[in-house]
Amino acid sequence: MIALGESFLGQSEMKNLTLMFEGCGITDTGFVSLSEGINGLKSLKNIHFDFSCPEKMTDVFLESLAENMSSLSESLKALKLNLSSCESISDKGIEVLSESLMKLPLLENLLLILYADSQLADNFLISLGKSFKTLKNLKNVHFMLEGYRYISR
Repeated sequence: MIALGESFLGQSEMKNLTLMFEGCGITDTGFVSLSEGINGLKSLKNIHFDFSCPEKMTDVFLESLAENMSSLSESLKALKLNLSSCESISDKGIEVLSESLMKLPLLENLLLILYADSQLADNFLISLGKSFKTLKNLKNVHFMLEGYRYISR
């Protein structure tokens, strides 16, 4: 995974990045390296990460992704994140991700799929709502949270 993140170096003209992981045993160390790899991709317009397997992914990855996505403020138009099996993601990780979305003024399309029985509470919905208000170019939002049963009034 570290080599994959480093392989993005010198790819400054890359426009689309799609990575899908299924049935893997990758930890935050590998995913952080991956997120650091997008930092130099100043022309990147579309990111699609499908992490429908990593039980070992935590908020550490989302914090790193959020930090490194800030370098894409002048290019990123579409973000698709499938975190449907990431049981260790909490409100804190989604809040950090939401704050980073506010720094992506060109974002038009957002797909976010979260694991229903993870460590999420109402706070992440409040954070996402705030980020949606600031994204003036946002045209399409697809948000999926299957089986979530802890939303308060």
